[in-house]
Parts: sequence; structure tokens; C-alpha cells
Amino acid sequence: MDRLNIDIKRIAASETHLMDQMLDMYAVAFGDDAYFSGKRPGRDYTRRLLETESFVALVALHGGRVIGGLAAYELAKFEQERSEFYSTHPVRAA
Repeated sequence: MDRLNIDIKRIAASETHLMDQMLDMYAVAFGDDAYFSGKRPGRDYTRRLLETESFVALVALHGGRVIGGLAAYELAKFEQERSEFYSTHPVRAA
């Protein structure tokens, strides 16, 4: 059996190109290019988002190419002093 060499990493603010690759993969996986690419945010917005502690984007890389991804957001709660993380569906390339 041929095993893939896969790296899992959190996307850093300097790696906006990986967010672009992840969004491209989401567009194909969900068959919705207009939603994931039609109004894609600029590099500065993406960099600022990735710099926050309340957003996490993880990618699975094979040969430097994104083959899987997951994004999660922290939601500060109002009913108690706590927060929760909400994630997108994990997606993998076809």
C-alpha cells in the first residue's frame, strides 16, 4: 500500500496563499465556485483574520498542495464567561 506523506498545519498569517488553496478546494468539494471565490477577501483581510486567536484554519498538505482543510471560529458567549469553537465541515480534495 502506498502511504501518503501528509503534514497537518495551522495556516500562519504570512501564508494567505494556503487560504486561497483551501478556498479553491472548498469550491470544488461543494460545487459552489461563486460562493467560495466570487467575493474572496483580499490579502490584508485574510492576513488580519489569520493573526487573530479567534480564528483557526488547518490544512492537510501533500507535496506542498492543500488536500484537506478545516476552519473554526471562537464565539464568545453572553450567558456565561466562556467561549466555544465552531468549525466548518472538514473537507478533502477529490
